[in-house]
Amino acid sequence: KMEFGHVGTHCDQLGCSQLDFLPFGCVGCHKTFCLDHRSFKAHHCPNYSANIEIPNCPVCNEPIVIQQGEDPNIEVDKHIQLGCPKAPKTMNSCNFFKCKNTEAVRIICEDCHLNHCFSHRHPQDHKCVKWIEKMEQKKEKEKERESLSNRMNEVQLRIGKLVEEKSKTNPTVKKVQLMRLKTKAAGNANISPENRFYLEVIFPLESKVAPKLMYFHRDWTVGKVLDVSADAGNITNNNNQSKGDKLHLVSLKTGNSIPNGLALKDVAEILTSGDSILLEKVPSEPST
Repeated sequence: KMEFGHVGTHCDQLGCSQLDFLPFGCVGCHKTFCLDHRSFKAHHCPNYSANIEIPNCPVCNEPIVIQQGEDPNIEVDKHIQLGCPKAPKTMNSCNFFKCKNTEAVRIICEDCHLNHCFSHRHPQDHKCVKWIEKMEQKKEKEKERESLSNRMNEVQLRIGKLVEEKSKTNPTVKKVQLMRLKTKAAGNANISPENRFYLEVIFPLESKVAPKLMYFHRDWTVGKVLDVSADAGNITNNNNQSKGDKLHLVSLKTGNSIPNGLALKDVAEILTSGDSILLEKVPSEPST
């Protein structure tokens, strides 16, 4: 015959029924459980998230029941100050202005590297100067990207209009334009007539420079044509620098930039003598 059979309570977990002389009552489902099944997770409490928040103490790792309407920061702090069995004797002061709260654990801000209490642990809560600076820099980068996007759209719109305009020029008019180019174009007089490549150079809109009729050596690379054209229009050329807008020569047949390394004589499919070409500034991506 078992003595003291009336003492203790059987665990309510299905399949357990262990007799426990120090049972644990669940505040969620109001049932009784043994040591192994006392946690919400262990007995799959159906009311685990119903109006109850269960943070763990950062010091002793014990669950702290937070009822609806209660501030988890305050309740965890109360537990550490008054009941936590592992709370250290020396507490950590909050660095927020005029805050006198102390915590058993150090809560270091990853931006300013100062300690704060639970209530002021977030950068926005302790008005973190470093975090504010980072957010302002982020906003500036977003403005730069927005400005870049707008300028790119303007460039693409202009290229599209010029391509459409030049595509409507009939062959007879093109022949007349080439004859005019050959009589009016400026260039290096040392280039023999048979090696001259005639182009109407259209400059960036913001430069307010009128188009120029020019000729170049057919063996010159597109990059050299770009440099000579920029000099002729007094256009700032930052192509050899890491920062600043970059100049591109754009074919008004395709609307695409022509690779700088190609020679004029090798780009006949997209550029022929007598054509118009656009020297345009293309915005660079902002630095990260």
